[in-house]
Amino acid sequence: MALLLQQGRYGNGRISLRLQGEDGVPYCNVTTNVPSLTPGHGCVFLDNHIVPDLNGVAIIPDVLDFLEKTQVLRRTGISQEYHQSFNTFFEAELLDLDLPTIDLDL
Repeated sequence: MALLLQQGRYGNGRISLRLQGEDGVPYCNVTTNVPSLTPGHGCVFLDNHIVPDLNGVAIIPDVLDFLEKTQVLRRTGISQEYHQSFNTFFEAELLDLDLPTIDLDL
């Protein structure tokens, strides 16, 4: 499956990463925006769909591994709990803060 990784910005100025098909149809968000939590400098919160759960299963597999292997980002090991939900948000450092559109062949 060929997907395009595109960098953008959320309304509050934070970096967003999204995957879309070659036809422009959105596939998934790589990042999530949690306005009440603050990621580290040059970091983003990973969307829960690409992060493996306690059983090692991700809803959208292979995306996170691919982004790490191609040195787009790296997990920092830092997580933050959001007090208004049961979610834990995992942080990743972007290794390039000005990414070109990247063609992912998963």
